[in-house]
Amino acid sequence: MSLVRRIERGWSKLERLSHMAKGTIRRLISDRGYGFIKTEEGEDLFFHRNDLEGVDFESLTEGQEVEFEVTRTAKGLNAAKVKLAGESS
Repeated sequence: MSLVRRIERGWSKLERLSHMAKGTIRRLISDRGYGFIKTEEGEDLFFHRNDLEGVDFESLTEGQEVEFEVTRTAKGLNAAKVKLAGESS
C-alpha cells in the first residue's frame, strides 16, 4: 500500500472522532514551546503553544488529559484548539 494511501486511511480514522478528540500530553518541549499529545487511538499529534485555549503552556504537565481538534497541515496532522479536558472555552 502506498504511503499516501496509509496517510489517508489514518486521516479517515481520526476524522471519525467526535468534534473534540481526547488525549493526554505525552511530551513537552518547554524551551521550544511545543509538545505532543497521545490520542485515545494511540496516535501522536504535534501542538504548539499558540494552539492552546484557556491554559498557559507553562502550566501544562505530561500526563494531563486534554481535548482538541485534529487539523491537517502541510507537515501532517496536528492538534489545534487544545484545552484541558472538561473545561469549557
